[in-house]
Amino acid sequence: MACRYLLAWKEACPSTKKGWIFPGVASQPLSVRGAQTAISKLADRLGIEGVSSHSFRRSALTAAHSAGLSLREVAEISGHQSLAALEKYLDADAAKEKAEAARGLLLK
Repeated sequence: MACRYLLAWKEACPSTKKGWIFPGVASQPLSVRGAQTAISKLADRLGIEGVSSHSFRRSALTAAHSAGLSLREVAEISGHQSLAALEKYLDADAAKEKAEAARGLLLK
């Protein structure tokens, strides 16, 4: 459903020349706080819990790693200086699945 809202937004308010998806007042970008508020309001309206700009970032990084990008590649995308910090950031369920798969290979 969020995709439909974003597509409708794109049609109603195309991105600016600078590439901002959510332009704010006077052609300035929407503030981080403004974007977070918009995300929270949309999630509340849809009855979805645990949604935030942070959860989008974490999910995107987890998906990139699950798709085969190395931790170092994901760190370059995310700007993490420490691979250990990045590992903590990634979805624990994805790490658990990988550990189970590795354990299965070792026990064969």
